[in-house]
Amino acid sequence: MREPSLNSNAPWLARATLPVVVSCLLGACAVQAPPQPSQAAVPATWHSAPPPAAAGPLADWLQAADPTLRFLLDAVQSQSPSLQQAVARRDEVRALAGMDPGGPRAQGLLQLQRTRPVQPAGSQAMTQGLAQFDASWELDLFARVRQQSRALAQRAEAAQWELQAVRLSLMVEVAQLYLGLRSAEQAQALAQEEEQITERLAAQAAQRQRAGLETPAQQALLAGAAAETRQRRLAQQLELDTLVKALVAATGLDETALRAQLSAGRARLPALPAFALPTVPAEALQQRPDLIAARAQALAAWSEAGAAQAARYPQLQLLGSISVAGVKLGAERDENRGWALGPQLSLPLLDGGARRVEAEAAQARWRQAEAAWRAAAAQAVREVEESLLRLAAQSARAEAAQTSLDHYEKALKGTEQRWRHGLASATELDEQRRLTLSARHLQQQLQREGLSAWLSLYKAVGGGFKPA
Repeated sequence: MREPSLNSNAPWLARATLPVVVSCLLGACAVQAPPQPSQAAVPATWHSAPPPAAAGPLADWLQAADPTLRFLLDAVQSQSPSLQQAVARRDEVRALAGMDPGGPRAQGLLQLQRTRPVQPAGSQAMTQGLAQFDASWELDLFARVRQQSRALAQRAEAAQWELQAVRLSLMVEVAQLYLGLRSAEQAQALAQEEEQITERLAAQAAQRQRAGLETPAQQALLAGAAAETRQRRLAQQLELDTLVKALVAATGLDETALRAQLSAGRARLPALPAFALPTVPAEALQQRPDLIAARAQALAAWSEAGAAQAARYPQLQLLGSISVAGVKLGAERDENRGWALGPQLSLPLLDGGARRVEAEAAQARWRQAEAAWRAAAAQAVREVEESLLRLAAQSARAEAAQTSLDHYEKALKGTEQRWRHGLASATELDEQRRLTLSARHLQQQLQREGLSAWLSLYKAVGGGFKPA
């Protein structure tokens, strides 16, 4: 038995459907997508002076700074759970982007069933079989499918750049931790040196007090200073151990292997030379991965808003189906074959405003994404400007701090000589020692701040990364 899906009324149905299809095709020209995001406003030039330029590409700047730091950065890129999570997220979005929302669809169905009725007794078994093949393809009248495909591709591009943003953030975070660890080692070495000096002065003061050349109060003052420096050295050791734990968590390395790697170059800050910075902010920020990702997300939201708007209009699909059904009861067989081929027009008439609400919500999501992108651009300019300000201020402060330290060390040597000859009190010596110690700490702190500002600037301009 053959049952064609188009009966004798098919010509009439085609004549009735044709005007509707033509009107839909003409109405497609009236669908307007939301405006695309424009370029984010950035200043024409930096208000802070750019740093001095240096040779070498920006992407290799951090890797070439220090052998131990390079080892840590390699470990981050191969073992960091945060980076692995970002890679998996990128792969997920890429996989979804490979889907064609309105492409041809085909599926088959094969079913076989055998039953034997309980009543009446002795009934014969019945076997039923069904084989069916269905296919469909949407004619993209109002660019809904194209907008959805474009949105998926833009989400995939954003995921690639978001992965680079995570990689850059992790690398700079580890570099800052490494910088803090080397600075803590310097502070610990200084505390150990001060502990030895104060203990020696306290011992000398005890001898002078037994000889009647020092009062018990003055001797107690220097003994208290020695205990204070011992406490400072222990505090620095605690900070150092804490930073090692932080590096273990950030890199995924074994702590024993990490400590062995850190033993080389102890208490030595990494060498971070200057790098070139474009004078035009737009050129400096065009390689920043989070900004590129934010713009791609805004474009994806724009495409999704267009798709939601197009979903409010009729949709036309080409459908095809072939089926074969058979029944066997004892020796008797019966078979039914059928096919169907033709267009299917979906007319959204009454849906309680669901399509209209979804289109408005998609428009709002697009405006949110565009505003987020503009905010990210403004924040990026601010981060670069702040890094430039810190670099300029650190240079002048470091010069003044070095001059101050030179004078304090000279004064401390003179005060120690006078104290040994009984011409200065222990109070004067302790005060001068504290001033010198403070100047040494400030010098180390300014060195670290300068390197930290370079790391912040490196992150603020995108690190020279390309999409993976």
